[in-house]
Parts: sequence; structure tokens; C-alpha cells
Amino acid sequence: PVNQGYKFSIGNTARLAGREFGYLGVLSYDNGYSHRVEERNTFRLGLGADGKQALSPFTAYTVERSTNEIGWGGLLNTSVRFSPAHKVSLKTIYSHSAEDEARTWEGFNSDRNTDMRSSRLLYIQRGLFSGQLSGEHDFMMGRPEGRSSNLTWRAVFSRATRNEPDTREVVYEERNGKWVFRDITQSGSRFFFDLTDDEFSSLIDWTIPFGSDATFKTGGLWRNRDRVFDARRFRFQPA
Repeated sequence: PVNQGYKFSIGNTARLAGREFGYLGVLSYDNGYSHRVEERNTFRLGLGADGKQALSPFTAYTVERSTNEIGWGGLLNTSVRFSPAHKVSLKTIYSHSAEDEARTWEGFNSDRNTDMRSSRLLYIQRGLFSGQLSGEHDFMMGRPEGRSSNLTWRAVFSRATRNEPDTREVVYEERNGKWVFRDITQSGSRFFFDLTDDEFSSLIDWTIPFGSDATFKTGGLWRNRDRVFDARRFRFQPA
């Protein structure tokens, strides 16, 4: 199919229960396909026929790769102003992407002195979410000159994920005109990987004016991060 992408957004300000209310929402979606062929050659340094150092071919592979990438996400921001001195806001964003790839390579390998062939199926999902609730508050504290104390606070939760559910790869080499299973680490392998990274944080700042042009500011920040992942690899071996 043709590559495609869509985006929808809406935003406005209104009155909600007599309070000023603003919002912004965005949704997006992309779906793209690609196919490419690469020539990948490596060389190593050795002695040539004349006894001098020279580069000699080590591997010569033709790589063919087809990929389908999908991405979608959303954003939602809202704010409520309860009065000119008090406002509370919510900001959220979510992004999700997936990559589905089929890759083959084939060519000569001088270490094995024969042609080799590999195929791999790979699928990866990535996600990111962040939500923030915050507030801004001004307190006059009996100061007729208009210098108010200011209180700001924020609470945030974020999560990042990566999932690689079943990556499969197999390698063959040519022997006597036949393709034979190559018994190495990545050949006949199946790989599973899952990761979740969570972060919680909160912040509060209090700014207090005193005198004609001085201020005192105090506050604190708390942050906690937790990462959990699981990785497993299996490999078929010749009986």
C-alpha cells in the first residue's frame, strides 16, 4: 500500500461551571513501507603478493531489507483557571511505534571460504507516555503593594516500554552444492525481550516576597525511577 499519514487536532477556550477552561487535543497516525537492497563489503589488512600491506576482501554480502513502520500518538492538554490567581493544568502525551522487518543477506565469507545466507524476522514495539498535573497559585498575604507569594506544584508520571516478542534468525552455508545449517550463536535463534521504565516525580516551589525588592524561595523535588526488563534467548542445535 501507499505510505500514508493522518493528523487531527482541536483546541478552544470556554466557560465551564463559571470558570475559564482551555483544551488542546491532537491525534496522529503514520504507516509507511520501504524496501532497499544494500551491498555490504568488508576488508582486512594483510600482506599482498609483493610483500607489502594491502587490503583484501573479507566478506561481500548483498543485503535485502523490507520494513513496515507504524506510528501513532496523541496529546491532550487542559487548563482550568478558577480565578485570576489560581490555575490547574493537565498535560498528557502518548506515542507508540512498531517496526516489522524482514531481512536477508547472502554472499561470500573468506573465513569459511564459501557463500553464506541468512534470514531474519524482527518485530519491535516502542511506547512512551507522560502525564503531568500542575498548579499555580498566587497569595496576596495582605500586601497592598501587589507583591504576592507564589506557590507552584507538579506531579508527573512517565512510562517507556520496548517489546521485542520473537526475533528469529537462521544462517546457512554452501557445502558441496547444498545449503547446510550453520551452527553458530545467532543461527536458529529466537530472542524475546520486554522492558518497562517507570518514573514518578513531584515538585513544589514557594516564593515569598519580603521588603521592597527581595524574595525568598524554598521547595523540594522527589523522584523515583524503576526499570524492569526480561530477556531470553533460545537456539536450535543440530541433533
